[in-house]
Parts: sequence; C-alpha cells; structure tokens
Amino acid sequence: MGAIQDAIALYGPDFPRLHGMYLERGFCYSEPTMLALARPCLVERYEEWVEPQDADAWWIELCVGPNALSIMYSKIPFPFAKIGWRRDFKNKPIPRFYDFYKLQHRLNHGF
Repeated sequence: MGAIQDAIALYGPDFPRLHGMYLERGFCYSEPTMLALARPCLVERYEEWVEPQDADAWWIELCVGPNALSIMYSKIPFPFAKIGWRRDFKNKPIPRFYDFYKLQHRLNHGF
C-alpha cells in the first residue's frame, strides 16, 4: 500500500479536506512511498492552528512510509524548539514533544 492509501485508511473520507488544509496553511512533503503533514503549533495547545511567528513547536499530523520521520525532519523548512506528534496506545491519544535538535540524534540511533 502507498503513503496516500495509508493516509486514506487512517482518515477515511476526511483525508482530502485535511490534506487541503495542510497544503494551504501547513507543511506537506511527499514522495511515492511517504507522506508527511506538519504545522506550527504551541506545545500547550497543540490542537490549535497558529501562525509561525506565534509558534514554539512543529506538530506532525501525519508521517507515513519507510523512514518518513527522518525524511520529513530533513525537509522541514525551519526549526522550532520542539517537534511533536501523537502516539495512540489503547485508544488514548498521547502527544509527545521532543527537542527539535536532539531528535536528529534519536533518529540516527533509534528511540
């Protein structure tokens, strides 16, 4: 299955709307085997969209495909202090934020 098909499987019929929002106001990067959607946010209110000048972190909405996180990290247009995403365990979404600069080390050596 390709990255777009994985995203559609995760988000269902809402994916085109979500993808459009990130194309217009966020950061999108795709290759045939990966897709990443991210946006500036505030760590304390990561669910809200904010303008880059008001943000302190990147929020990764979607990152699918082999090595997708490493690829997305290398393509992100500018750094913030933190970068975060949600990991869903036992149907409880848990947001995690990492130091933007230390993430490179973690990506190279594993979480």
